[in-house]
Amino acid sequence: MDALFKGWCMSSISKDVLAPIEALSGDGNNRVRVEFRRLTLPSNRFLVLLAVPMLVALGISGYLTYVSLTAAKILGCDGGSLFNCSHVIYSKWSKVFGIPVSALALGTYVAMIAAAAVTSIRNLSRPARLMSWSAVTGLAIAAALAGLYFIYLQVFVLEHLCPWCLGAHTCGLLIAGVILFSRSRIALPPLVAVSGLAAAGLAMMIGIQINSEEPKKYEELVYTPPVKTQVDEAGTFTSAPGDFDAAPGEDDGMMLPPGMEDEDEDLFAPPIEEDDSFIEPPSEDDEDVTTFQLRSLNNFQLGLLGQLAVTRNPLSLVMVLQEPAMQEKGKQQQNQAAGKAQDPKKKKAKKQAKNRIIEFMGRKLNAYQWPIDGSPEAKHIFVEMFDYTCPHCRTTSKAIFAAKENMGDELAVVVLPVPMNTACNPSVTRDHAVHLEACQLSELAVAMWRCDAAKFSEWHRWMFEGKDSPNYVTALAKATELVGKDRLEKELKKKTAKAYVKSHCKMYQTLNGGPIPKILFPRRAIQGEFTAVDTLTTMIKEQAAKK
Repeated sequence: MDALFKGWCMSSISKDVLAPIEALSGDGNNRVRVEFRRLTLPSNRFLVLLAVPMLVALGISGYLTYVSLTAAKILGCDGGSLFNCSHVIYSKWSKVFGIPVSALALGTYVAMIAAAAVTSIRNLSRPARLMSWSAVTGLAIAAALAGLYFIYLQVFVLEHLCPWCLGAHTCGLLIAGVILFSRSRIALPPLVAVSGLAAAGLAMMIGIQINSEEPKKYEELVYTPPVKTQVDEAGTFTSAPGDFDAAPGEDDGMMLPPGMEDEDEDLFAPPIEEDDSFIEPPSEDDEDVTTFQLRSLNNFQLGLLGQLAVTRNPLSLVMVLQEPAMQEKGKQQQNQAAGKAQDPKKKKAKKQAKNRIIEFMGRKLNAYQWPIDGSPEAKHIFVEMFDYTCPHCRTTSKAIFAAKENMGDELAVVVLPVPMNTACNPSVTRDHAVHLEACQLSELAVAMWRCDAAKFSEWHRWMFEGKDSPNYVTALAKATELVGKDRLEKELKKKTAKAYVKSHCKMYQTLNGGPIPKILFPRRAIQGEFTAVDTLTTMIKEQAAKK
């Protein structure tokens, strides 16, 4: 083996391998003799220092392998506009034939540490230690090349960074750099060989990843209605929930808009707070009697009022003031009663026309009373929970809009903005820069819907155009352009939009939180990034067929 390794190295005539030694021959002619330069093996101290980044990379690779295999939550990197480990780790570039690349990195660093340990054993033969050191060098070059490749993917393809991954790649680049620029590097021929093998392995991995399919980034949930039990004389039997009517005061899952909840049901009711920022101008019905009378007195009554004031008779003064007001109020009540008597079915018919109950995962809501993209009378309606600042929601929105284009007016979507920000969503435990304005944008959406439902649909679609979500100033300018400044400002000063958003967040919490967006059907839900338009269209039609 010693002769073989020496012959391999001697095959390259280079300054790194051969050392010229000048000698004078007896005839006075200069002759040059060359001899093999002995390669320097790394000292044990050097190997110990090199083991530090190796062990760090090993630990990170092991943790990422665990996360990839168990789908566990990634510590310190659960979503954001720049740093989003889930977006990186669960992409198609994170696996090779279904094996996480972090598992391949784990094996690489295990082999690297083992080869470095063999190199440090002084009792072994020199050729064996040289071969082990060559293995360390080759594995380090492979790790460095892979690190450069995956950093490129994160920056230019995925456009999200994973701090854990970057830590492992940095260790690989550091190890390779230290080895290649140290005195203990291997000779050129074996260096070229191991570098070629590393490059070939990386090229094979890239080819496999390019031709692989995108992984499934969403989760399907199925709602199973609870089974109720009845006992009668014949024994005990079970029956579907639909066979029973809710008892008075029992929660039937009806989601009412803020301020309209039953007294016994406050699950979705936002706290009622005084709104000091905007006070509606009082109507005549709300004015006190004295204010109404002073504004409506004629000249005769004003003169009489002056005389009574001179006599200083308080009782007469009160009677003069109250009489016109009471007469006017009586006329108004008579007119209202006459209107009801003339058309007793009118109010009832109007109420029925604005009542479209939609079921989703065991809950219910009235499509007329919540923000909706489309007509509440559409044949197919489902519920969507999303955040305007969520990257996965932006991707999913393209599939939903495509399904609406395919199905036309037959499809409408109840859109419930759920901001992923601790300022308005108690289910969120950590804030990210990407969701900084999520609360304001969600409230603006509700205000837009209350101002003009048709304009809201236009604004809602505009919000999902482009790569990134518009900031609040830009979104407000667009909304103002569509519905007018005065109208929108008046709505935003009310507490209604904020109350709706709080109710959306409570419903999100009721559905156990988790990933967004959520596409909610009566007995089925999809949560996470969803892009299959045909599959979504099929699901919508299937849900309608099951009713």
